[in-house]
This record gives sequence, C-alpha cells and structure tokens, in this order.
Amino acid sequence: MVRMIATCCGLGRLPFMPGTWASLFSLIVYYFIHGYHLGFHIVVLLTIIAGFLVSGEAERQIGSKDAKEIVIDEFSAQLLVFAFLPFSVGTVVIGFILFRALDIYKPLFIRKIQDMRGSPGIMLDDIVAALIVNIILRIYVGMV
Repeated sequence: MVRMIATCCGLGRLPFMPGTWASLFSLIVYYFIHGYHLGFHIVVLLTIIAGFLVSGEAERQIGSKDAKEIVIDEFSAQLLVFAFLPFSVGTVVIGFILFRALDIYKPLFIRKIQDMRGSPGIMLDDIVAALIVNIILRIYVGMV
C-alpha cells in the first residue's frame, strides 16, 4: 500500500520522466475537480498528508534517497500550485511549466531542502517550489 501511494498507482515506475507524468496526471485530476473548491482543497491537503506519511517508508523500502519512483511529492505539489487560484488554461500551462522547472533544476534554497532525510526531504522541496509558483501565478492573475 505504501508503494502504491508513493508511486501514484505505478506512475512512478514509468521508465521516462515519472515525476512529469505524475504532474500531468495531477492536472487531469485538477481539471475534473477544480469547480468543487472545497473538494479540491481537501484533495490537495490529503495528498500532501499521504505523501508525508508514505514517502519516507517508501524510500526505506526502495533503498534509495528520494527514489525517482516516489512521485506523490510531484503529484500533490502540482495540485498545490493551483490552490486558491481561479481556473484558466493559461494558469494551468504556466503553473505546470514553472513547477516542473523549479522541481527539476531546484534553484535558490530548494536544493538544500531536498537534503533533509526521509519524508521531509522528499516532500518539502516540491511544496516550497509549488508555493513559489503559486505566488507567481497570483501576480500573473492580479490577485496580489
């Protein structure tokens, strides 16, 4: 069960760009539930909590620090990018591109966060990246 959640039902086992596939899958989920604001935010919160609960154990089971197959962090953080923002295709495209760029290149202090052990090291770098992108999107849509 731990690995099923950590790999987002096996998306993390895809041989090429598993984190990107998990982020894309979260966009599909976002598309279908964005109109249910409370439901969407509950899903965001639950996936983040689930990520913290399982990712450290999945890392231990796999035997590799922040293993590529653990993608619950990308899935949940990509959803967090859109928290409390109005839905638009432009926001989704920009949010996806910016989040993937921050997640892949880990600028600023994000790389340091990833050095933490266990679930915090797996989850927090993506959450911080998502919050940065959320702020950028707020500026983009004029909400700040």
